[in-house]
Amino acid sequence: MLKLVSIMFLLVLSLNAMAEECASNIAELKGITKNNGLALNWSEDTNKNPLHLSLKEVGGALSLRLKTAKGEWANVTGVVCTRGDNYVAKVSKIVWGPEAPGIAKAAGIKEIKLKLPYPNVLKVSVSLMSFTFNPAD
Repeated sequence: MLKLVSIMFLLVLSLNAMAEECASNIAELKGITKNNGLALNWSEDTNKNPLHLSLKEVGGALSLRLKTAKGEWANVTGVVCTRGDNYVAKVSKIVWGPEAPGIAKAAGIKEIKLKLPYPNVLKVSVSLMSFTFNPAD
């Protein structure tokens, strides 16, 4: 019986260690990422129309905005949570802009995967698309 209780206690401890931490504002986001290379403005420039990503707090909620020089892709609100060594933005609302690709609009996005693999690098993947960002000035 004591062995069973010990095993159950260790199982509960491991499940708690794997629990997600979530951030709903910038201060909490810096806390869960331990400010590990987390800039608030990012750019990806692999094509002629670079994509810009900004993290903001709007009306007390965490907001991720994607846009190009041609116009708005999307404004996303939600929370960012830890998932192992990576992060995931759990989407509560997306407002699509006119420049958003049709594939993104059709995907029914509920999560956006975020990874900080190296200093000054943010990898973002959603549906069939993936982008690599660097901090913007």
